[in-house]
Amino acid sequence: MGDRSGARNRARSSRLRSRTGRIGRLAALTLAVALAVVGCGGDGSGGASSAAPGTTTDPPATATPTTQASTTTTKPAGERIPVLSGNKASKSDIRWVQQHLGRVHPDLKRMVGKADGRMGPETRQALCVYRTISRALPSSLWKPIGKADLKSLAKTNTLPAFAFAKQTKAKTVAWVTKDCQAVMEVVHGRYRHIMPATTGKPGHETPSGLHKIEWRWPGWHVSTKYQENGQMYQSQYFGPGIALHGVPRHEVHKQPSSHGCVRLYPSDANTLYRHLKVGIPVWVTGRFHFPS
Repeated sequence: MGDRSGARNRARSSRLRSRTGRIGRLAALTLAVALAVVGCGGDGSGGASSAAPGTTTDPPATATPTTQASTTTTKPAGERIPVLSGNKASKSDIRWVQQHLGRVHPDLKRMVGKADGRMGPETRQALCVYRTISRALPSSLWKPIGKADLKSLAKTNTLPAFAFAKQTKAKTVAWVTKDCQAVMEVVHGRYRHIMPATTGKPGHETPSGLHKIEWRWPGWHVSTKYQENGQMYQSQYFGPGIALHGVPRHEVHKQPSSHGCVRLYPSDANTLYRHLKVGIPVWVTGRFHFPS
């Protein structure tokens, strides 16, 4: 009986080992198939990783074309030239102009401030300066944005060279534009600084024409002619009683209001005092047009 029972046990064990082997082989095959399916998936982490370094693999013939290549041949949405509706600039058009003025020169960006889509006095002033420099013609502070402005800004990355080198005959010039109420420091034909200013009011206009710095008075002092409100800083005189000089910030206005001098923010007056010297030309042009 013992031998017969032992034989049955050995036969049962043999069948169990055979069945276990088949199950193991089936599981291994199932796992291999699953791994092969994952390798063909759309996450790109399977078959592509087997390519040798420095080689490329062609995409399948049925692969969907990607749009990445097209971005190199089309302009970003923000680079489009605005189309004025009824010849009037919308808020988005004005924002576009503000952003492009800021790209042309950092001081125009400083003038504009935040690109908020509003045609405020700062944006008007910056656009006026751009027009005056680009066209070498006087430009009203109140002229609305036009198609010519948009086309010019769209193709301009930097300001053109100073157009009046022959008239001034100097490598450094302080250009005062009464149209835009601004001063531009020009060095070797390039605009080094552009700054807001206030020129003489009606009856006390800043004299137009080509002048030269005759003498300078450093630091803060008081005007001998207008002592009641005549605080002056880093004054550079280019005519009888007429100077480029700094004033308290609240006295720099967006329209003529001085007694003939060219008012500047103290920081800008300090910059010009460091860069200019006696004999440097001061070129005053234009005429301010008050809004009707």
